[in-house]
Amino acid sequence: MKFSGIVLSAFLAILQVKLCSAQTSADALPACGLLCIEEMTLKSTCDLTNTTCICTNAQLNQAITECVATNCTIRESLSTFLALSHPAAHILIITAAATEKYSKDACGAKPRDRTRAVSGVGVTFCALGLIVFGLRVVSKLNTPGSTLGVDDMVMGFVAVELVLFGGLSVALSKNGLGLDMWNVSFGKIETFLYLFFWDELIYLSALPLTKISILLFYLRIFPRRSFKYSVYALIAANILYLISFEVVSIWQCRPIKGAWKRWDGEFKCTCNNINLQGWLSAVFNIVLDIAMLSLPMPELYKLSMSTKKKVHIMLMFGVGFFVVIISILRLKALIQFASTMNVTQDYVDLGIWSTIEVPVGVICASMPSIRPLLRNIFPKLFSTTKNDSAGMQNNSSVFSNRQKPKLVSSKPNNSDDRSFIPLVELEFSDNTGKV
Repeated sequence: MKFSGIVLSAFLAILQVKLCSAQTSADALPACGLLCIEEMTLKSTCDLTNTTCICTNAQLNQAITECVATNCTIRESLSTFLALSHPAAHILIITAAATEKYSKDACGAKPRDRTRAVSGVGVTFCALGLIVFGLRVVSKLNTPGSTLGVDDMVMGFVAVELVLFGGLSVALSKNGLGLDMWNVSFGKIETFLYLFFWDELIYLSALPLTKISILLFYLRIFPRRSFKYSVYALIAANILYLISFEVVSIWQCRPIKGAWKRWDGEFKCTCNNINLQGWLSAVFNIVLDIAMLSLPMPELYKLSMSTKKKVHIMLMFGVGFFVVIISILRLKALIQFASTMNVTQDYVDLGIWSTIEVPVGVICASMPSIRPLLRNIFPKLFSTTKNDSAGMQNNSSVFSNRQKPKLVSSKPNNSDDRSFIPLVELEFSDNTGKV
């Protein structure tokens, strides 16, 4: 017993020296963590004084981690956390400080830091989305006969959300998103989860609003009554999605603040199955995306157009399907979202894909509207006919065909001309002139 006590004291002294050299200011390890290190090391092939063996023994690392998870609180676990940081099985021995975690670990493994990726991707893509939306407005205001419609107003609201989205990306990175959770102070963990709560609400509203804007745009270019009914049905579905998931997400925990306070297990609250909620919102969003993008295809299929026109249309709708691909890739990140014990690190991929998805949706929705502006700037690339190098401003064009052309955006009788805008001048494939 005396010898064991001497060895343990020597081990703890060495350990404390290691820890003190790895940080400028550290408190002592929690007692439960020290006991786990002692007990599991004595049961292993490592000597208590051999920190190299302790740092590289994967089986011992796992045993200590399980012991800490069983016998320590979450806060104590983060303060004593030992985690495998890479395939070489180096472990991180982390201590708590008053306001911040350690800067270097006792075993020499470098802490992961993806905070720049989080803020960089967020600011870049949100800026691109805002630029394209600005071009959309400029194009509408500078195209004779074109006016800002309800679809533009809805997209304007999404643009405001983009500003908030980009700002939250920076704020989240400054509060630990991109770092391992045990390298983030307890106060910042709670702030991170609070910001993530609002980030989630903005994301869940921006997606259906973007689709509603696109569907309102469909109403301005496709006049057939039966088609309009389908558009109205999808608009209703997106409104239902918006209300349902906003309400469910706001009250994901009761009381509401449990969403950002329950992480340490000390705040009493009742919460939904957050993982199931995330999967349902993602799957329904993908279904609505596919339905929205597929809806106008039969209308376009009935029209004959030049190869250049087809390429332009395919590019516009191709960007839309890229949003679907992003949504599917985001599903992979939801797997980690379900069972993570390292939220500030494992939420990175989920956050990045979400930040990309919203601005790309805005870009997709704005492409048809900025086409007239691009046609004026690049007339040869975006002209609709061989004789049209300056671009069409109204619903007229020069055709050599014998049949009088009609536009996909031609209005039905007794409707307001100002509510319809040309997507691209197309010829009908049949002789009836009916869509």
